Amino acid sequence: MALSSSTKMLKLSLPGVDPATIPMLTAEQVAQIPAVFLDFLHERSRVEDYGDIKIISLEDDAHNFTIMSIAGWVTKGRLEHGELQVEPLEQGPNHTPVVYDPVVHEQDVTFGSTAETHALFLQRLDLYMFSLSADMKDFQAYLCETNLQRVSHLRG
Repeated sequence: MALSSSTKMLKLSLPGVDPATIPMLTAEQVAQIPAVFLDFLHERSRVEDYGDIKIISLEDDAHNFTIMSIAGWVTKGRLEHGELQVEPLEQGPNHTPVVYDPVVHEQDVTFGSTAETHALFLQRLDLYMFSLSADMKDFQAYLCETNLQRVSHLRG
C-alpha cells in the first residue's frame, strides 16, 4: 500500500544546486511543511513517486533560495543557505564613511556588497511573507530574531 504524500520521504532536485547539499526530508519533516508549500512544489516540478519516497525536480531556479531555506529550517531549525556574514564597520579617526547617494552611486559597482545585502534582505522578506501566509509561527519568530541580531550587530 502506498503511503500518503504527507508520510513519504522527500528528495528535492534543484537546478544549479549540488544534490549533496539538499537534505533528504524524512516523513516526519515532510509533515512539518505547510500544504501550501508542497502544493507550490508540485505545481512547478516533475514529481516521481517511488512508494515511500517522492522525488521533486524543479527546472526553474527562481525559487532555489526559498526552497533551500524551508528545507534547512525543517531539517535543522535554522537557515544556512544564503546567510550573510556581517563584519563590524571600520571606525576610527582615519575612517570617513561614504554616504550613499542613489543619484551618484546607483551604477557604481564598488557598492556591490550593498546590492548583495539588499538582495538577501528581499529574499528574507519573501521568506517572512511566506511564513505569514503558511502560518509558520516558529519560522516567523526565528526570522525576526535573526534579523534583529543582525541589525543590533551593525549598530553596536
